[in-house]
Amino acid sequence: MSEIKIKRETGFVGIIGKFPVFIDGQKVGAIKNGEEVVFPIAANEAEVRAGSAPMKTKPVTVKAGQTLLIETNFTNFSVYLVTLVVALLFGGWLRVILLILCISFLFLLPFYTARIAE
Repeated sequence: MSEIKIKRETGFVGIIGKFPVFIDGQKVGAIKNGEEVVFPIAANEAEVRAGSAPMKTKPVTVKAGQTLLIETNFTNFSVYLVTLVVALLFGGWLRVILLILCISFLFLLPFYTARIAE
């Protein structure tokens, strides 16, 4: 049986929670911040995704023996935070529009990325 390794390096973002790990659509476990976990896979490759909505990675195809690295996407996270801070500085309709935009960003911007470690 083959296996893959998943390493989570998300820093301060999401430091408290565990990310569920999905291999080929099935939940196989969870991973904490700074943790490295090995999961068995049935085939030579598998589609892996970590996290849950709205904080999840896009699916990545991982081959046996490879390591999947989960990291924070600081660009998207910064865009979200700046929009939220600006919304709190202003009032009226501008605040309403910016807060709706922040809620949209939660579901549209991936705050975490997954890539094959080299």
